[in-house]
Amino acid sequence: MDSLLFLILCLLSLFIANYGMGSTDFRIPLYSTKTPYFWGKDIDEFIREDEEIWVDYDNKECQIIHLNLILRHGSRSPTLSWIKKMTVLGNILKSNPEVIERFPFLNSWENPFPETRAGHLSDLGEDEHFSLGRRFGRRFSLLFTGDLENILYGVTYKQRTQASCASFYEGLTDTLDGESRKNVKPAINDKLLRFFDTCSKYIKSVENNKTAAPEHTSFKYGAEMQRIAQKIADKLGLKTLNSEEAQTIHHLCAFELALFDKSDWCDMLEKEDLFIFEYLYDLKQYWKRGYGHSVNWGMSCPFNSNVFKQLNDVIYKARNGEDYNVADIQFAHAETIIPIFTAFGLFNDSVPLKADNYESQKERQFRTSKIVPMSASFGIGLYQCEASEDPEEVYVVRMFVNEKPVVIPACGQEICEYKQFMKYYDDLVNCNYAEICENNKPHDEL
Repeated sequence: MDSLLFLILCLLSLFIANYGMGSTDFRIPLYSTKTPYFWGKDIDEFIREDEEIWVDYDNKECQIIHLNLILRHGSRSPTLSWIKKMTVLGNILKSNPEVIERFPFLNSWENPFPETRAGHLSDLGEDEHFSLGRRFGRRFSLLFTGDLENILYGVTYKQRTQASCASFYEGLTDTLDGESRKNVKPAINDKLLRFFDTCSKYIKSVENNKTAAPEHTSFKYGAEMQRIAQKIADKLGLKTLNSEEAQTIHHLCAFELALFDKSDWCDMLEKEDLFIFEYLYDLKQYWKRGYGHSVNWGMSCPFNSNVFKQLNDVIYKARNGEDYNVADIQFAHAETIIPIFTAFGLFNDSVPLKADNYESQKERQFRTSKIVPMSASFGIGLYQCEASEDPEEVYVVRMFVNEKPVVIPACGQEICEYKQFMKYYDDLVNCNYAEICENNKPHDEL
């Protein structure tokens, strides 16, 4: 019996070594922007009611009076281009008897992602935002209670942002006992939330420019990705596999595991491969949305200037005893939030991300799996401090990324006086979108 058990264990170890750790071990925050929110957060985290309502600043007690919050949509189905790549690759592999012998699941595999649902919010995404609505409702209960009518909601034209908003609102009202449960009616505001769609300079020089992210391209066809592609090919029994096909397998693993809680495609990968894929996608986001080009963050001008306009409006009305909006909650995309993070100077590594510095960048701040997973959030809280000998009331701000306070570059601390905050970000307060994006230039001059 002992010898039989020993043999079984040896065979199991050999299987794991050859075919990965099993998909359940892959639920970790390493999938860049495709990472489900609660793979990197504790869904059962204890949240003390009103734990973010008060802060101490300069020996004064300050209470939040406004929360400006933007959230990325929740976990979704793949986009149409990836769904098509998945179908093509699946059909190619299914036609190869040797591959079928090694991975029998392919014999009956059909693409589980309908093209008609491309990019749509999933059940998991709904659950994420319902949970987030409850979590924010608990952290800021005193701010929201009795003031649900004084909250603005904004979305983009995409179904996934509108459905995320509805789920968030349901969770928020579920937490605030006795509050209204009317259906939320968000404003569709693509001008603020999809600024990347209308920025001429960005579209031509970055988004549609194949040479705008050379580091990503170099890494995509470099030694690390070639090694992974060949390793997957060996597992499949193929001579070669290209980088695009390797990425498709990675996407299949990520999306199936996230949305269906299981994926046999993950058995073609190993845990160490996920770090390489993550860096590949971080390079893309860094150069196409982040610090790689100044227009990437400059184009977030409509959103950023509107934030300061609202904060100034709240301060003015609070000083004059007028009603004001206690929150502005908007739902957008990774393409929205990454430029905003960059504009505020968050997650800025001293050394740029490049194709040849993967090893030295393992502790990088710009890690999209952690900063902008599905359902990521960025909040700015405005706090009014108790009266003092100073005739002018003091206001301070805090920044929250994925529910947690972060150090604000404007002052190097988690709490900044609003005057200092606004002065530091003057370029965001007074930006000119048309000039930044060169929208007034003839197209051939861009």
